[in-house]
Amino acid sequence: MVKALLLTLWMTSAVLAGAGERPVLPPSPPVGPHIALAADGLGGSAETLLESTGLAASGAQLLDYTFASAPTEWEPTGGSWQVFSRFACDPSWSFFGGYSQGLAAIWNKRLFSGDVTVEAYVSFKHGLPWNPISWSYRPADLSLSLCGDGQNPAAGYSFIYAADEGSRTLIRRGSTVLASTSRPEFLSPSYSDTRPATEDFHRRWWQLVAQKTGDRLRFWIDGRLALETTDPAPLEQGRIGLWTVRNGMMVARVRVAYQQELKRQEPLLVVTDPVPLPAAITQLAAR
Repeated sequence: MVKALLLTLWMTSAVLAGAGERPVLPPSPPVGPHIALAADGLGGSAETLLESTGLAASGAQLLDYTFASAPTEWEPTGGSWQVFSRFACDPSWSFFGGYSQGLAAIWNKRLFSGDVTVEAYVSFKHGLPWNPISWSYRPADLSLSLCGDGQNPAAGYSFIYAADEGSRTLIRRGSTVLASTSRPEFLSPSYSDTRPATEDFHRRWWQLVAQKTGDRLRFWIDGRLALETTDPAPLEQGRIGLWTVRNGMMVARVRVAYQQELKRQEPLLVVTDPVPLPAAITQLAAR
């Protein structure tokens, strides 16, 4: 059994390592029920293997936020962000999220450089008082930002699902639209002349994936590539954010894969007017 398992691992690692690279085998049979496999870079064949077999790959440069504890790596800059009920009809279903009659935005505190991919599982909050009374929903503006400044959503790349009151989905740099689509499969269900089925909207979660690779920008909606474009002078670094306008965004999970993280150069707290210490503490510190 162990030999067969090692052979399977060797064959799998050979595919992951790519042609011409010899995989490194463990010096002795594995101990216990856990099996690990390491690979330095993945090629197209490896990606096909992972997708076709249902396997998952993770690495040191992957952050996974489920918001099961205090979101200390996130900084709100607009709106109210907390754990609250998603549905007005059933307050027991609670998730992390933010809402505002203006801008509701939250930013990751880390500064990323190079290629970056953000995957978010999000939905709309039900029952906000400023939304239409009939359905209490505004199916518009679920947004991700890459290469931002941590304050203004228009400062970097914006990937907006159901922008312009749900009429189109787009990729934007600042106020310039780089790509957009109005195909129905990439828009939220409409409440203008009908009521969507419960599973199509009320109970639904959306998977939004925003990616920057070199000068190429891609936006996936529920696993389908909705938009792809290039920026001839791409932004190279910045922070990632989630935001919506005049709405509420529920966030179940966010994953971030990044090429490089830049460390802060300035201190988190700058003391401009230090408070004098009591004389006894000063004398004790001098000993």
